[in-house]
Amino acid sequence: MKYALICAAILAAGCSQTPTSPTTTSASAGLLRWDVVAPGCGAASAPIPTPDVTTAKLRPEADGSMTARWDYEVNGRPVLLTARFVEVGGVWGMCSWDTSDV
Repeated sequence: MKYALICAAILAAGCSQTPTSPTTTSASAGLLRWDVVAPGCGAASAPIPTPDVTTAKLRPEADGSMTARWDYEVNGRPVLLTARFVEVGGVWGMCSWDTSDV
């Protein structure tokens, strides 16, 4: 019985975060590259100023891309910056980005 409780606790801890919940992963975030445009995404320019990639809230998507979100400011107005990155040669290249009101 003691082992069953231990196994249940381990499983509960491992399942406590859903795959779609935003996380901050500095290792993955360090590979986000605004200066690399992912193929098939068209020409895009990065937002100015580019946000600190280490502060991104990341979410892997079902299609293999990565969504990154930041609290951001445009002309003194707080917004949410959401960017989509696609893996390109071991880094995450920018595919698209947009802002929305918070």
